[in-house]
Order: sequence, then structure tokens, then C-alpha cells
Amino acid sequence: NPAVSLALSELCLRCLEKSPAERPTLDALLSALEALEEPASRGRFTLGVGVGALVVACLAGGGWLARGSAGQGPQPSESASHAASQASLRPSKTLPPEPDLALTLGAVERRFRARDREGARRIVARAVANVDPESVLARILRARVALSAQDHAALEATLAPVASGASGGFADYLRARSLAERRDHKGALAALERAIDADPQPLFFLERARAGVRLKRWDQAQADLAAIKGEQPPWFQAEAGEARALLCLQLGQIQRGLEIVRAVIARHGPETRYGLLGRLLEAEGKDPLEARRALEVALETQPRNLRIWTALLRLSIRGGDPTDLESVLNRAEGIPRPTATHRNICSLGRLWLAHLEGTRPQPIREQLGKVRARGSAAQLLAGLLWRALGREPRARQLFERVAECDLPLHVLEAKRLLESR
Repeated sequence: NPAVSLALSELCLRCLEKSPAERPTLDALLSALEALEEPASRGRFTLGVGVGALVVACLAGGGWLARGSAGQGPQPSESASHAASQASLRPSKTLPPEPDLALTLGAVERRFRARDREGARRIVARAVANVDPESVLARILRARVALSAQDHAALEATLAPVASGASGGFADYLRARSLAERRDHKGALAALERAIDADPQPLFFLERARAGVRLKRWDQAQADLAAIKGEQPPWFQAEAGEARALLCLQLGQIQRGLEIVRAVIARHGPETRYGLLGRLLEAEGKDPLEARRALEVALETQPRNLRIWTALLRLSIRGGDPTDLESVLNRAEGIPRPTATHRNICSLGRLWLAHLEGTRPQPIREQLGKVRARGSAAQLLAGLLWRALGREPRARQLFERVAECDLPLHVLEAKRLLESR
């Protein structure tokens, strides 16, 4: 059952912690393994759990598990610890390579997700030092480091000799993430299809759900998120929750999205989730102060995120304070290398500022007529400004265009605006 693979990797990783106090006791370990049994087959291990039990037995035999509570019982010597660590990273001769690859990459992934880049690189260095540098395992790990450095050329070169099915899907998973960072979402989706064909792991379904959201393939995204079942490591639970909340936002299911993202923040911490929380609160429209706080916090770590800036501009426009709107615009226009869409949103914000400052409508209408609104978010801003300037036919024309777009969140807003006059 592929659903246990990430939880099993997390459990094995805990057994390999350097500090004995951080390793599970034998009783805790047996309870965790029992929890990984499939409900429909209680009393017997799945293949994944069986592999995990074998790994755990080896670790226990090497003296790596804490006996009783931390600090009690004999501790492994330095040489024994080193040997056990090397053995856990060396490709198995009796098992297929995928469990070794999944276990080691899971440890690396956990460190990267926790922003512990040095820890991740140390794991990679140890692993690569004890295997053939041209092996699949070594290439996958080096490619993951290249991905974290956004060195896409190195990633492609490293993975070039690795066949699609030779890595249990991990090579195509890394290719997909690299392509997504370069905004080739269709290419990323094709790579993820190959990864899932090789091994339908929850990690691959999560990444394909994200690709589905980016490509506005809502049904596919929902199906992929529904395919993720069973216990997963905490970092995976948090990211899956974020993906579900983002999908709810795009579908206009604001209340459900808020419930999910607040639960994720309560259980796993804020991390980078304030941007999503702020966008959901801005769309809800009930608590502008909370929405503003969340968006401002999000901009500290995501200063180039156009969706966050757009939500903040909408809040300022709705608040009607020209001083506040000008402050937000000055900051938004100050980011380095803005995209054309970012500049377009800021141009519309400047026209809104002129309107709030009491500039005569005619000059604003003339300038607005020359601005081509890029995308549904900009078209909504422009339509609302046309309405505020007394040009209802021009406003409705834009709202009708948005009502036919493929983003349900904006479709719902456009329909409400059409019905309000």
C-alpha cells in the first residue's frame, strides 16, 4: 500500500536520529508499526510495513533504538553508529532499490521542508559517499540538491541517464517540480503522470494536484487529493492541507478553505500559510483587519507574490483611505523586476487612488480606457472602477467577460456584481 510509504520513512528516520533521546522506544515503535497495518487486514503486515519491520529489526540489532526511556540501557558506540548509518544508506542486495531510495530521499525531503538545508546536504553527502556515484540513488539525491538551489540545468543533466521507471517515479517527480518552477505546468503534469504510473505514491498525487490547480483542472486536483489516504508525516499533512485550502479558495468555497487552513496553522504552525489565510479572509470580506494582518505577515516571506499584493490592494480600495492605498502602491511598485501583470495591477491601483483623492472623473476615464486589464483579477478591479465612475455599461462588459473565465472564485464574484445592479 503506497499510502504507508511516507509515514514509514518518517518512522525509520526517527530511528536514525543522532541523539538517543530523539529515537523512539521499542514499545513506541511497535505501537507505530501496528498503526500502519491496513484496517482491512489487521493481524498481518502490508508489504510496506513488512519492509519497515525488517529495517527496524536491523536498527534494533545494531543498537540504534532507545531501550526504555532516553538515557537508559547501553548506547551504541561511535563505530557501531557509523556502521549502522552506512548500512541504512547502502542499496540493499536482498530488496529492490526503491525502499532504500524512498527512505533516504524521505529523510532529505524532511530536512528541506523544515528549511534545514545543511542537514539535508549532510544526509546526501553521507549517502552518496557509500554508493556508486552513478547509481540511481546518488543521481536522485544530487538532483534534489540541485532543485533546492534552483539549478535546473544541473538537475536535468544529473537525471538524464535515469530511465522513467528505474527510480520508482522519483526522477520524474523531481523533473516535474523543476518544470513547475519554470512555469511549464503541462510538462510538469506529463512528468507526474509517468511518476504515478511507476509508483502511485501520495507525494506524487499531491504534486499532481498542485499542477491541476495551476492548470485549472479542478476535477483532477480534487481526485488527486482524495487519493491521498492513510497516516502521513506531519510536513506532508501540512502541505496536503494547504493544497486543499488553496483548491477551496479557487473554487470559491471560502468557509471550507478557512476551516482547513486554520486547522493546518493550529497543528503545524504558520510557516508560509498566512498568504493563503489572508487571501481567504479578503475573499470572505468579513474581517478586513485580520485579513490585512495575515497579508502583511505573508509579504515578509513572499514579497513578490502578486496574488497577495492584489488582495492587499483590494482591501485598501475597499477601505476608501487614499493615504493607505498610496502606501500600499508605493511598496508594491518598489519590488524588483515586476512582471507585466504586476505593473498592470499597480496601474489600475493608481487610477483607483486618483478616484479616491477626488480627481475629476473624465481624466480617469480617459486613462482607464487606455489600460488593458490583464487577467480576471485586473478585469474585476477595472470593472469596479468603471462602475464607481458612472460607466455601468463598461463595467458590465468586463464583469460578463470574467463570468465566462475558468476560475470559479472570480466567476462567482462577477456574477454577484452583475446581479447587484
